[in-house]
Amino acid sequence: MKLIRVNEYADIIRENCMKMIDSALAQPTLSSKFNMNVDLKDVLPILKDKAQLMFSERAYAKLVLLVTHNEKEVAAHGTAFRITDKELGSAFLVDDILVYPQEVTGGTVDSNDAEYGPWMSRLPDEIFNNLRFQAHSHVRMDVKPSGTDLSFYHRMMQTVPNFYIFFILNKRMEMWCEIYDIERNIYFEDGDVDTTVLLGAGDDSVKFLDSIKQNVIPKVYPTWVGGSAAAT
Repeated sequence: MKLIRVNEYADIIRENCMKMIDSALAQPTLSSKFNMNVDLKDVLPILKDKAQLMFSERAYAKLVLLVTHNEKEVAAHGTAFRITDKELGSAFLVDDILVYPQEVTGGTVDSNDAEYGPWMSRLPDEIFNNLRFQAHSHVRMDVKPSGTDLSFYHRMMQTVPNFYIFFILNKRMEMWCEIYDIERNIYFEDGDVDTTVLLGAGDDSVKFLDSIKQNVIPKVYPTWVGGSAAAT
């Protein structure tokens, strides 16, 4: 977890550094060299909480289908929204997944320049304005981003307002995610993001989970205590 624009907190960081210097100068003796180590998570509470990334059931199902039904790398955009709950901090919902025109190989995916622009222009405003999620597969390889991936992310971030989510997954359902929350000035690295899938009350998945609870019951074995059976 990192600050995107450090200068916005320069005064607070400087104040804490000066406290450490004053503490060192207050010692009876002072060596020719001393070290300062400032953990910004101790200074800035905003850096303590993880980001919450939630997928609608349909969005997650589409991602899984996208990966499992393709033997080459494949990419997709997604509509994503900020969840405006102050208690959740940086929380986002990926609501839907859209596959755009692209050319793929076993290890690369590039947008089809001739078709990508027209495809984007045909999107309704409510979808176009909320394309804040980009995912691609690494097929059976590790989900760590490649140098090409990182260069692509860097180029995209030059013009992104509010927030953007980058996501990689593979056929083993291993996942990697980074979130740039421009509004809150926080860059969440992979280990800083908790991911969940939301199940709708009327969805088949919920009914299926309920049927599991109803029908799958732990077996109870009797144990003998003082000559009588007791269930355990």
